[in-house]
Amino acid sequence: MTEYKSCIICGKNSNGKPQCKECWSISQQYSDDLNDDYKIDTYDDEDIKKIFNKTLNDIRKTKNLEKRHFLCNELIGIGFAYPFDDYFQNKAYKEITKLNNDLTTLDENELTDENATNDYRKQNPANIYCQDGHYVRSKEERAIDDYLYKDARLLHAYEPKFRLTSDEQTLCKKYGQKYEYFYPDFYIPTYNLYIEFFGKNDENYKNKMELKIKIFSSRKNINFRYLTYNDSNILLEKLEDILEFYKQKIKH
Repeated sequence: MTEYKSCIICGKNSNGKPQCKECWSISQQYSDDLNDDYKIDTYDDEDIKKIFNKTLNDIRKTKNLEKRHFLCNELIGIGFAYPFDDYFQNKAYKEITKLNNDLTTLDENELTDENATNDYRKQNPANIYCQDGHYVRSKEERAIDDYLYKDARLLHAYEPKFRLTSDEQTLCKKYGQKYEYFYPDFYIPTYNLYIEFFGKNDENYKNKMELKIKIFSSRKNINFRYLTYNDSNILLEKLEDILEFYKQKIKH
């Protein structure tokens, strides 16, 4: 029996099994739903193969890591639902393991290059003037910058260069991205705090937002908070709450 070092889907501890408890429960629930909704035990091998291959193709096409995890669990769930043997279940394990290996060794030409970020920065220049002399890219960023300068009176940097570790760069590849650096919107050295304002809602932007949150939040030696376009009407109130939290934190 194969001994697995970790969950083949999310990477969490799985006690030697291919899935952790959380992923296994998702697959099992999907398996139950398939049997309830479609009576999969009445399907022949070709029917199951079509469902299996469609799900596998969907996994290969998506760059959203959360969605990919969900679809991988569904793929295994198809194997759970097939009542006659373990063929589709074992095939799901093999395909997912192979897919994860492929994602960490993607050809450089298949990745969205960091130059794409640099091109975006050139196409959307920081030309909005702030009271402290900084130039930013949106009115929301200006509101944040002006508040930090005038109201909070905190020294801050705009879009400092943030170098990624090799593990973080590998994670970027799993998202189909190639990055050595991020440029977080604001850094406040007094609180060792990075603040991002995510101002868009399209799919590619959301993928990068998810990636940034995952990486910044995993760093134990920094503080990180973020705001989104949904916060635009209460932006400064939320910012004030964030700063007050860290102000009180360093007092204790």
